[in-house]
Amino acid sequence: MRLTERDFDLLRYLAEQGVASARQLAQKFFPSVASFRTRIGFLNRADLVESVPITALKELSHSSYFETATDVLGASRQNVCKYRVYRLGQRFGKKWPHTGRLSDIKMWRHQLMVNELRAVFEKKFPRALFLNDPQAIEEWRLFQRSGPADSSDLAIPDLTVRVDDLNIAIEIERTQKAEREYFGRFFKFRDSDYTHVIYYCATERIFKMVSKLARCYEWMAVARFGTIHEVYRLWPGWIKLDEFLSERHAHDKRL
Repeated sequence: MRLTERDFDLLRYLAEQGVASARQLAQKFFPSVASFRTRIGFLNRADLVESVPITALKELSHSSYFETATDVLGASRQNVCKYRVYRLGQRFGKKWPHTGRLSDIKMWRHQLMVNELRAVFEKKFPRALFLNDPQAIEEWRLFQRSGPADSSDLAIPDLTVRVDDLNIAIEIERTQKAEREYFGRFFKFRDSDYTHVIYYCATERIFKMVSKLARCYEWMAVARFGTIHEVYRLWPGWIKLDEFLSERHAHDKRL
């Protein structure tokens, strides 16, 4: 059986994102769950894709295992053992060096959350260019002409979305950081080419802290991961994601 264009698209997606759940792959690439199972079985047997049970997360922590299964995969605790995560197999994995880091078990929860957000923005902007953080760093290395001499001085978000005159930075906050770290990050985004910055927070505690610190920046919005289509600003408060993204010329980030 030969590889199809859809197969290569799926493999390229796993190379970019590191890992994906069965639901994420099925919804993105296949007309039905049955067709996904048939094709993913072939790719698995050909060692192009590796299937790993979500229970492997128990190596890290019991809480991480259940949090990923319930809030990202949509599984219940009764049937969680049936869920699997997919990543590139050995035959293709070596061709994309950064994929190893993104597909590492410590990154599963983070990357599955990135996938959920990417799916939302792909639906909004079918023609957009999507870059994960390793791709954004590589782009900077290839095309750098001026500016910071080190990538650590750049604003590199978890996901970049570019379409027309929009350049959107998406951050996922799973752990709370110190205030000085957030402000340092905000200043980098202020001096960057990003037109909009959105922080999606995994917990209510993180949301409250980030929304408080980000209240002065009109080009920044904060949201709960569970309500992707609504974002928070100091004024007017909660607004629709589309409304925030439409404010593309309403502010000057340098102010």
